[in-house]
Amino acid sequence: MADILKRNKALSVNPLKASQPIGGSLATLGFNRAMPMLHGSQGCTAFAKVFFVRHFREPIPLQSTAMDQGSSVMGADENVREGIRTIAEKSHPALITILTTGLAETQGCAAQCPGVSGKSS
Repeated sequence: MADILKRNKALSVNPLKASQPIGGSLATLGFNRAMPMLHGSQGCTAFAKVFFVRHFREPIPLQSTAMDQGSSVMGADENVREGIRTIAEKSHPALITILTTGLAETQGCAAQCPGVSGKSS
């Protein structure tokens, strides 16, 4: 029979271990010749990249649409298209995944980007 161990400290959740973009990026990197692209601000991608580089101790290829304040308010559909085009031309990956961060989720672009979420442009 299993023993139940009770802890005296309160529950704490590490936000890095619960981050959906970081988890999605890690899953993408499990595929051969795959490139994850985070749709959001440059800071979100830089944070994920630093986290992976420290953990794996090697360079990790993460791309970003690098939204700024203006594009987060006015829309960033063209940033996604340009990012996919650039990645395809420079890296020639077999798979490109688009993972949204908090900024893109707040703006609502993930559900509205034509040609990205399965809708035709």
